[in-house]
Amino acid sequence: MPWTAALNSFRNDRSNGNVVASVTYSNGAETITQEVSGNDLTADNLAAFTQRRVALYETQDASLASLVAHGIGLISIKPRSPEEIAADEFFALQADLNALLLQLERGFIKEDDASLATARDAVKQAFLPEYAKDPRFR
Repeated sequence: MPWTAALNSFRNDRSNGNVVASVTYSNGAETITQEVSGNDLTADNLAAFTQRRVALYETQDASLASLVAHGIGLISIKPRSPEEIAADEFFALQADLNALLLQLERGFIKEDDASLATARDAVKQAFLPEYAKDPRFR
């Protein structure tokens, strides 16, 4: 059943300077009551808000129905291959090297810093030509 919205009541909340409307949303099986407030809450603003909220609830219901229809057991995550793991490790090493190069550029470390040489060697050893095509390489 589609979601509907009904205005229950409205009041002026002088302590916060807002108009507060109580709205009940229902799809026949579920009922949600929500207060909507604003200092410029008008009939048009409230109608637009409730239309967005109804669309949100309908989208959530469709998402849930899709997940239920497919069942939890059918959703699986493919394990990463050794090649993907190696590529991820290379790009982590490259990020570490880039951080050290930035420190060098800003004068925090010197060119002869051992960690810089170690990082450069690690990136050189881990590099494979196919990594140059990976978007992370840029």
